[in-house]
Amino acid sequence: MEFIITPQYHHHQVSGVLAIGRDISAHHKAARAQEALELQLRRGQKMEAIGRLAGGIAHDFNNFLTIIMANCGLARMDIVGFHPAAERLDQISRASQRAAALVQQILTFSSSREQERSVINLKMTLKEIATMLRSTLPRSIEVRTQFALDCPIVLADPGQIQQVILNLATNSAHAMKDNGGVLDISLSPIEVDEDFAARNPDLRPGQHVRLTVGDNGHGMEAATLEHIFEPFFTTKPQGEGSGLGLSVVHGIVKSHEGAITVYSEVGRGTSFNIYFPSAKGSEPAMVEHQAPTFPMGDGEHILFVDDEPSLIDCGQRILKRLGYRVTTVANGTAALDLIRGGGDTFDCILTDFTMPDMSGVALARECRSLAPATPIILMSGYCGVLTVDSLRSQGIRELILKPFTLQTIAEALRRVLSGDADANTSN
Repeated sequence: MEFIITPQYHHHQVSGVLAIGRDISAHHKAARAQEALELQLRRGQKMEAIGRLAGGIAHDFNNFLTIIMANCGLARMDIVGFHPAAERLDQISRASQRAAALVQQILTFSSSREQERSVINLKMTLKEIATMLRSTLPRSIEVRTQFALDCPIVLADPGQIQQVILNLATNSAHAMKDNGGVLDISLSPIEVDEDFAARNPDLRPGQHVRLTVGDNGHGMEAATLEHIFEPFFTTKPQGEGSGLGLSVVHGIVKSHEGAITVYSEVGRGTSFNIYFPSAKGSEPAMVEHQAPTFPMGDGEHILFVDDEPSLIDCGQRILKRLGYRVTTVANGTAALDLIRGGGDTFDCILTDFTMPDMSGVALARECRSLAPATPIILMSGYCGVLTVDSLRSQGIRELILKPFTLQTIAEALRRVLSGDADANTSN
């Protein structure tokens, strides 16, 4: 309530007061709502800025990984028969692939995208995440995993599952930051019966997979547990948390027709149990790793365009090894000059997306009028908002995501040169 009190006078003497009261609770409620909206907007802008920063880092980092992986592949091709360096090169290749997956996970975490669900084995996804957590969490936190052998497959978006684990692991790490501790990630099959489904309306009776993320940190009291899934609710100090992590987790789990429960005791830790319904059908087949066989060129002439000298050198050696003739230039303007000159004809143009003078998409647009029959492959360390339809409209036949392997670039070239490609994405 708001009161306005005015003294009343009679013969210059205060004879009373006039009090006018006004209910302003609605005004305060509207002001609080406005403040919440402004806070949400600021946090949204912050996440957008983080997404742009992650995209820029991904572009540069993927360029470095491309050089590492391509040279590793070239060196591996030079080795015939047994050689002690072969295993070292294979380890470099595997580590590079893990680094590329880490970049993709960062991009997934820092940006919003449409859900892409597929039949997956959660064990494989969780093993990758656990490996990443061991390399990123403080050494004082031990990451333990336990995966049952008979877990059914699920229909899920791997990127969003990664985001769920990352959010929960971040909270657990904060709960153990003072004294360290153990982060437990486990997976087990469970049959949801009628009683359990009645207590958790988001679930239906049937076979499920239970994903558990637990810690032995400081735990939470009952009053805190009642609010943990509310947007912007946080117990962390100002600047250390947005209060969005668990609300995002809850939304992702719900969108997967699952449910999440939490148990916590002060001083003993917290455990989140997430239930995903099993998917009908067969488990994805495990592909055996065999020695790669590359589709070879037959002397076709490739124009390779990139502004990074190391990538130009790497691309030239790759293409020559695959059996192609190669001409390299460092920017789009030089590429257009060659095409306009007419002295050389090219069977394919392989161009980077991000270049200082002209983007790969702009180059492709110009090439459509100068050499409409020449197929174009776009390479990118971060594709951002690029879509298959937008690439096709610019005359681009394939998109190769960096870091790429020799196998990736060999297969993409064979597809476009044989006329089989139609704005595909390869990585």
